[in-house]
Amino acid sequence: MLSLPTKQAEKVNLYKGIMSSIEASAGSQVSAQLEPVLKRLQQYRDNLLQVAGFRNDSVALEKLADEAKEYISIWNNISQSFTFGKTKESIDVKFTWYDSNTREKKVTTNAATERLAMLYNLAIIYSQIGANLASLPDDHFKDAANNFLKAAWILEKIKAESGGLKSPDFGLDLSEQNLHMCSYIMKAQAQYCTYEKVKLTRPDKYGLLAKLAMQGSSYYGNAYSYASTPPLCKALDPKKFTAILQFYETSYIAQAYYWDALEKQQICTNTTEGMGKAVASIRKANQYLDGMKKYEKSLAPAILNPYRELCKQLQEKRTQIENQNSKIYHENVPDSVSEIDCMPFGQPISIEAELNKPYEGQEILQRMVPPAVRELEEEYKREVGVVMGQAFDVAKRNDAAQAQLLGKFGLPAALHAVSGEQTLPEDLWQRIKQCKERGGLNGLLQTFSGVESLAENNSSTIQKLFGQLRQEEEEDQAMRAKYGSAWSRLPSNSINQTMVTQINYYKQKLEQGRAADQKVRDTMGQKKALLDLLELDRDALTARIPKSSNAAEHLSPAAAKLTELLTNLDGLKKEADADTEEIIKAFEAESVSSEMTQIYQGIKDKRRAFDDLKVKYVDVLKDLEENGKKRQALFPQIESVMAEFNKERSSSAGASDRSNFFNSLNDACNAFNECHSNAQQGGHFHTQLATYIMKNAQSVNDFVMSRTLEKNELVKMIGGQNFGSLGNQNPYAPSNFPGGAGSQGHNAGYPGGYQGPGYQGAGGPGYGMPPNQPNYQGYPGYQSRPSYPPYGQ
Repeated sequence: MLSLPTKQAEKVNLYKGIMSSIEASAGSQVSAQLEPVLKRLQQYRDNLLQVAGFRNDSVALEKLADEAKEYISIWNNISQSFTFGKTKESIDVKFTWYDSNTREKKVTTNAATERLAMLYNLAIIYSQIGANLASLPDDHFKDAANNFLKAAWILEKIKAESGGLKSPDFGLDLSEQNLHMCSYIMKAQAQYCTYEKVKLTRPDKYGLLAKLAMQGSSYYGNAYSYASTPPLCKALDPKKFTAILQFYETSYIAQAYYWDALEKQQICTNTTEGMGKAVASIRKANQYLDGMKKYEKSLAPAILNPYRELCKQLQEKRTQIENQNSKIYHENVPDSVSEIDCMPFGQPISIEAELNKPYEGQEILQRMVPPAVRELEEEYKREVGVVMGQAFDVAKRNDAAQAQLLGKFGLPAALHAVSGEQTLPEDLWQRIKQCKERGGLNGLLQTFSGVESLAENNSSTIQKLFGQLRQEEEEDQAMRAKYGSAWSRLPSNSINQTMVTQINYYKQKLEQGRAADQKVRDTMGQKKALLDLLELDRDALTARIPKSSNAAEHLSPAAAKLTELLTNLDGLKKEADADTEEIIKAFEAESVSSEMTQIYQGIKDKRRAFDDLKVKYVDVLKDLEENGKKRQALFPQIESVMAEFNKERSSSAGASDRSNFFNSLNDACNAFNECHSNAQQGGHFHTQLATYIMKNAQSVNDFVMSRTLEKNELVKMIGGQNFGSLGNQNPYAPSNFPGGAGSQGHNAGYPGGYQGPGYQGAGGPGYGMPPNQPNYQGYPGYQSRPSYPPYGQ
């Protein structure tokens, strides 16, 4: 087993630096809450610097692995909330690490480097646990292999993360070359464990053993390729480490052909054919073993002893196989031997969940995001909003053009009307059924009641924010009147105007949203007669279909062609709807805090990071534009076929009544889809507005708390008594707000919680997104409105 060295580092006082920063920015109450977390962080780092002293103690290593994983989990949040260095906004801490290969000293203030270095050491810890388990007398090969595969996964994760960072402070051990080499070594040692397990439990599985050995040789060969090229080859001892890798590569090839020879010997025993091939395989194994003799003087006995034992076994088998062939089978020995397939044991094992495991104090730390990072997040979202708006505009234009064409010809109802069947067309029933599955009219009313509840919660929160600022301002005026010129700080109304303006901005947005809500409510009332149709079951709707005295039993050629064209058109619309839904879900699920933090820290280039993140949205925009072109290409064909179709249906009595009935059902589906989509957009708007209001509430809270502390200090200085109790509580804790922690959330009153589309872009009754247009025809009278401007400006 190869043992890789850990990275060494100098101690740093993280606890003191981070605690001081938190106390200065968030106050003593928050720093006291985070003190246990930061003490653990400091202790874990100090412990992990001692890992080299526990290489043979698996119990201690397991404990260190757990501590390393929690350290990394905590550090994920630390690195998003703080920067390190000499700037005014940074914590004055630097990290000193030594390259594990060259011992070169690397000093950095980069939080990402600290994390990757600790990940590297965690991989080495898993590797050492695996080596310890593999050396035990009992069968621990499976557990040992799993530890090696965890180490391989970590090394590949480091490689993936470090590739996009601008980090000249990385050492050679964190280079792509070294990480590749180490990852292959971990896979090779996991392969060794499986190989030894099969040798122990199924020694007669010669073919399997040959494939496992060949895969081990491949892994060691790849590791040797990276180790033997500059600059890594200069850092490693070429006479030892690279020689060991090449030695293992050759050894496993020899073993693979050894097992291949035994398998062919076994086959020949059963079939009386193939002994000549067995001789060829055993001779090839011997050739590889002969090539390993050059290492006998340079490598340690622990490495050479298994090789010597293999040479002895191979020589015995070679003599046996050649004697059998020369005395019994008399087969020619081929000049070449077929290559042996490789068989990997398994893939690297992810520990991603363990690296992101929740810990006590995490929620508090996650809220401590630098304002500059939040500004970057908002800037990125605005850029994405522009692309999404363009995509929705394209989708809306495509849907409108399709709806206009179909409405012009009364499709698809006109096509249904000429059918001889006295039943609902299946495609129309599926649309009605989809509306029923979404709750029908009653579900729609419930959903919209939830939207109005969200709006009411936001209104209540805004009023509380105004009230808190007003209360603080009145207290300041009272103290100024009490102490006169001794009250030397700035008046509250001269420094809280930015917050008042921001809250007024959100109040204005809330009023616009409520106006849009009322339009949706009015639309539902106007369309109630249509929506009531959707409450009927299939049999009741079928009974209402007007009869046609001479409807065709079979579709005419024109009707059949028209059906095909409409099916294609509807298929393209469904693709466009899926694309639109895809970017909405992507936008709502996307978390970019990590990328924005790296931009803020100077690790990533802003423009490149933004463009890389926006690729998925730009691709959907291109897909929607192409989708529109394909739909437009079908329009002339539909118009041409429609002329022939109209001639055929002119003689069909009752077709007009049937067409009108099917149109009414189609209009009912359109009305429901419009109202349902608008209700979802309203829910999303008010939910998103709530997140911005709560962010503003945190600013208000910080302001009030700091002013209260300042007030109390000033009162002490002029010999007065503390006034009020604001300094002893958090008036804007989430539990004090509708939708905050301890309540039902911002979706209180909204059935099942809100899972609606985004709000950027044009269209809708004022929410800022086009509705989900129905499959066949746009709802008449629907008027788009401009989107809201982005929040936070």
